[in-house]
Amino acid sequence: MKQFFKEYPKKYLPRPLVSFLRGVRHFYYAHKPFSHKLAQRGELKSSLCFMTSGDKFMELVRDVEALKDRDSYENLIYSSDYIHNFFRAIETYRVFSDEIQDKRCLEIGSGPIGVLALTPWIKKRIIIDPLLREFKKFQLDYFGKTFFTDDIEAYSQNAELFTPSLEDSITGFIITRNALDHCEDPWKILENISRYACSGCKLLLWTDLWHLKDALGNEHRNITKDVDGFEKRIKDFGFRINRTFSDVRPDKPTIEYGCVATKP
Repeated sequence: MKQFFKEYPKKYLPRPLVSFLRGVRHFYYAHKPFSHKLAQRGELKSSLCFMTSGDKFMELVRDVEALKDRDSYENLIYSSDYIHNFFRAIETYRVFSDEIQDKRCLEIGSGPIGVLALTPWIKKRIIIDPLLREFKKFQLDYFGKTFFTDDIEAYSQNAELFTPSLEDSITGFIITRNALDHCEDPWKILENISRYACSGCKLLLWTDLWHLKDALGNEHRNITKDVDGFEKRIKDFGFRINRTFSDVRPDKPTIEYGCVATKP
């Protein structure tokens, strides 16, 4: 039914009217107060649908089951859009992977899989996601196994909640991908990241900053249109920017920002 109402206007209504209705929808969500509870409810529903109704997740499960060694894992991660935008060459990623394998690494906003769940050679893996407990339980109930194994230090909590035991402890990298615009307070999360990161820690960050046209809904919030200002805040939190990018989803109506940065 939801798909019907999504497709019906494009097929049967005049284009100017469709454009007007999209504008009204976007105005509504742009001015409606952001509800993290609604956002997480939508995120959970979307993730469960992804894990059960499509082929992509099952293909990934089968691919992981067939992996024999670390090279196979790295090829899968790099080819699955989880990491390659930060490096753009698998050789560069492999060098990075060697550098961080004996260090403590943190992922914020993993979703139902994420990056660290697919990197078992890393010495210490830590994941923060408010839906982590639900993802793990569902995977165990539905598949009889989970990507979030017991050797992962898991925090099923909002990333805005500062965790004292993680302060100045992340020596490898912190990754947050497609997560900040689903959160109540993105700036607080960036502050926490800066407190978790040790000197030399890498930050791999990508987010939609602002949603254009009809891309905004219950699951998302707008952060800022000011890309330069957003980058300045990252620097103010103590990171040196190594590289930036904004072409992860060039056809999506958003202002996006991605970077690789280092805590000096």
